[in-house]
Amino acid sequence: MTLLQLKCFLGFAGMRRMSDTAAVYKLSPSTLSKQMERLQDELNVRLFDKTGSGVALSQEGQLIFPGVEYIVKQYDELYAEMSRYSDGERPALRIVIAFHQQRIMRALFEFMSSEPGIKLEITEAPAASVRAMLDSERADAGIIYRELLDKKYPNEVTIGKDRLVAVVSAAHPLAGRESVSVRELADETFYFFRGDRLMYQHQLRLCISAGFVPREERSDYRVRTILQHVAHGGGVSLLAENAVGAVSNSGVSVLHLEENPVFTMCAFFPKAYLPAMSEKLAKFLTSGGAFQE
Repeated sequence: MTLLQLKCFLGFAGMRRMSDTAAVYKLSPSTLSKQMERLQDELNVRLFDKTGSGVALSQEGQLIFPGVEYIVKQYDELYAEMSRYSDGERPALRIVIAFHQQRIMRALFEFMSSEPGIKLEITEAPAASVRAMLDSERADAGIIYRELLDKKYPNEVTIGKDRLVAVVSAAHPLAGRESVSVRELADETFYFFRGDRLMYQHQLRLCISAGFVPREERSDYRVRTILQHVAHGGGVSLLAENAVGAVSNSGVSVLHLEENPVFTMCAFFPKAYLPAMSEKLAKFLTSGGAFQE
């Protein structure tokens, strides 16, 4: 059997009109008919039944349809992957990351240095957008905390651990302590990172599970601005420890939370079978170094 025969089978099963299917594949109806006959002869089954309104898949045709569809889809994906090598440019891996951190970017640039034949197209996006780009395969990999996703993907590699910490002003009465319970912050005004809906919901749930609904500063600030407000005594915040460490944080005190809410930074890949470039990236990210705790 040939790829053309398989594609014609899928097309004819969907359109159910010989002339329309033949036009799609630039064949004459007689040539298309011969292709279907050869496929049926090779498989030794009848793939279509005649009906009052035309044709429909036979029982055997319905049985093999998912497998044929899978084969054709895999071929098309492989062809698209290989085409990226033939346009005279370096092939690119599309990476989407949530929560910009210096160690993530450093590791990705180190990967490009170690693999000069591969370039990365890096997009920063909120967690919900990372999930959407993985689901639609508009990204070859997404780097995000596992705890913010409500589904599994065909491939994932654990990169490292992070944790949520409390950030208070250096002049705050709690500033001299190493750790604090979330419930001890019940009377504070919170600056949450509202730019990411999934992280924001996680922070709210943490407060609610401690027995209170947090009083919030409703503005939407980036991490750097949140730290500036906290440093000036405007309130407190709950942030990922590595995100705090990635920016200048003079004037604030970082306290570990007794609840120890841990995040697992992972690279997620939407395909069950990793292309060579994605496999190289996965191995690099788990080889140690940039993401150690």
